[in-house]
Amino acid sequence: MEIVTAVDRARAVARRWPLLLVGALLGLALGLVATKMVATGYVADAKAFVVVAGKQDTADMSAASSYAEGQMSSYETAATSPLVLDPVIDKLKLDMSASELAKQVTATATSKSFVLDIMVEDSDPERAASIANAIASQMDAAIKTLTPLDQAGAKPLNAVTITPASADDTVSSSSLVRNVAGLGLLGVLTGLALALMLEALSASRATAARTGGPEPSPRRRDLDSTLDDDGSAV
Repeated sequence: MEIVTAVDRARAVARRWPLLLVGALLGLALGLVATKMVATGYVADAKAFVVVAGKQDTADMSAASSYAEGQMSSYETAATSPLVLDPVIDKLKLDMSASELAKQVTATATSKSFVLDIMVEDSDPERAASIANAIASQMDAAIKTLTPLDQAGAKPLNAVTITPASADDTVSSSSLVRNVAGLGLLGVLTGLALALMLEALSASRATAARTGGPEPSPRRRDLDSTLDDDGSAV
């Protein structure tokens, strides 16, 4: 039995390089078509910063900061809740419910920096930016609602938009590079599989040609031994 090494396989693939090329080109074409067929979305990003409000002494500021740090994960939840989204819907006159809008919103809080990152995905870049900015602005009212009064009877925390979203800065959520690269790689792998299959078939035929055909079965050998050259029984 002939042993096929990795070098033999590499040479076989090299001989079938047109299949790899065709596979890659087909994959790239399919990636482009798939990306065009999928509705393109845009992601806008706004950042709100949670700060201690008013004039606070050192002890009160430290207490308010500690409280804010512990509440950052709660502010994530609030950003996608009706408490924040209902006023945003009313302000922008959006034709959707809070639960529907929540599916387009992702809020991520960083406790150490007190920054709430608000990302909104929408088919329109202008609307995505408007929603992100409205949510960031509404977080100030939400945080005031959720925060208890301090000893002076005031709300100790505010939310300030430090990085407003802009339609010019939105990015497409449909990854052209990912789609094209992924299907291009799939095309190459398909071409590689076909190349190896064809090379194996070619090698099998070559082996059969050198040996005069496939090895006869034991029953056929026994039958042949009972016949003479003319085909008559011995």
